Amino acid sequence: MSAEDASAQLVIDTAFVEAHSPWMYQLAQRLLQDTALAEDAVQDAFVAAYRHSKRFEGRAAVRTWLHRITINAALAIQRKRTVRTVDIDDLQPLFDANECRIEAPWGQMPTVDEVMQRAELAALVRQSVAALPEAFRICLQLRDFEELSVKEVADALEISEENVKVRTHRARAALKRLLEPLLRGRPVTDIADTTPTDDTRPTMMRKIKGLMLANMPYMITCEQFESFIADYLEGDLPAGLRRKFDFHIRFCRECREYLAAYERTRALGRASADVDMSEVPEDLLAAVTAALQDAKET
Repeated sequence: MSAEDASAQLVIDTAFVEAHSPWMYQLAQRLLQDTALAEDAVQDAFVAAYRHSKRFEGRAAVRTWLHRITINAALAIQRKRTVRTVDIDDLQPLFDANECRIEAPWGQMPTVDEVMQRAELAALVRQSVAALPEAFRICLQLRDFEELSVKEVADALEISEENVKVRTHRARAALKRLLEPLLRGRPVTDIADTTPTDDTRPTMMRKIKGLMLANMPYMITCEQFESFIADYLEGDLPAGLRRKFDFHIRFCRECREYLAAYERTRALGRASADVDMSEVPEDLLAAVTAALQDAKET
């Protein structure tokens, strides 16, 4: 039986472990950002797979089944960790009293390739992801990096689908703020500085703009635009609101440029997760084999 065959009689032996441990380790490493903990997660995942192998009925591919088990093992370890993180509320978009977005004009942003070709910048993207609070970071990683559906993330985390959308969006917005200095071409040493780059005080132009957005037909305010982004990107925004959203993008320079930076940030996050962060430890197979042997004896 190949490692990818769906079978009710799943055999977790050395060949099975050798086939799956490399990608499982990389998955755990992306989620935990720690080599030792990633090894622990892989061992836990194989033990869990062994203990539940008789329940495997072949309705999904073996890899899909193991993917879910590995994520759960990593999440169990993550919940026990105490990691210093940023305050998610301090990194959300800014609006003035007229519900207009505060967003300094953008120049040309570096491409994903330009960032990822520089090791120190690629590392900084991963560090910024790791700095997000765990509840938000995990949603971001599972949705954008592992490409799980909203329902799959909700099932894995035992939260509502709406909560998944909200957490993922807030994580993306926070990551955009963390990486904004990099995207604006400021020195790497300034990355941690998330001070707004525009004056938050209302101006006459923003007052006029706010009145127009709030009162003219087919318009939505910048704050309303922000609340629709997650559903817009998921394709869940009703047709009428989608037309208003698209019209707002054309009309509002701030939201148009914000969304472009937001999307560039998502692409950077995905690219950073694709980097081979570390080789699979040589002793991982032996550790997994020992863990399985212990499981068989208990």
